Amino acid sequence: QDIYVLHSGGSVDALRSGLLKEPRDDNDKFYPTFLIRPGETLTLLVCLKSTGLFHTPDVGDLQLAISQSASRHEAVLPYFYLAGVTFGMLLALSLYNLFVAKSTRDSAYLLYSVYLMALALSLLGQMSPSSSQLNQFFLPHHPWLAMWIKRMSDPVAWILLMLFDRAFLETRRYLPVWAKIFIVLAFPVAAQETMFLRGWPYHSIGPVAEVSEVAVGP
Repeated sequence: QDIYVLHSGGSVDALRSGLLKEPRDDNDKFYPTFLIRPGETLTLLVCLKSTGLFHTPDVGDLQLAISQSASRHEAVLPYFYLAGVTFGMLLALSLYNLFVAKSTRDSAYLLYSVYLMALALSLLGQMSPSSSQLNQFFLPHHPWLAMWIKRMSDPVAWILLMLFDRAFLETRRYLPVWAKIFIVLAFPVAAQETMFLRGWPYHSIGPVAEVSEVAVGP
């Protein structure tokens, strides 16, 4: 999304935002910032675009939130800490189960290890109105890669969870019917995620371009 700030004096500032924004330097934020002088009235032109590759937004439900840069940073900081702690715990559990799988030669622990890693990447790649933590802290100059990792980690986590249940419970030996059920359930997950990539579950298909005007005053 592009934001154009029209000052009362006639000057225009062009700001880049959105989930695919790449920071220009180390001081650039993943969300646009602009200065409002005392008593000044600004006009914001917001251009929203979507490739439609992953999903198409509902144009009728689009919202623009404006807040002070410092207050926004303070508001999201606790969530960054929580996400970091959660990612660290899942990463530690994943490595632990990987070591157990190597020592015991048990495929169930290997599946559980990869599942935890996929779950950690999925949570870290969770997207909100701003870029994900995966994009901001690990892949700041590769937003497309961060988005692809997020989208692929979701179905991989669910499929690995079903395969882990099948291996850990030894359903092939004790519950052969359930062993087949776990395999069959993996196909709807893969089909659903394929539809998500095309944007089918949403109201509109394909690219979207929307321009809105917002007035900001004292």
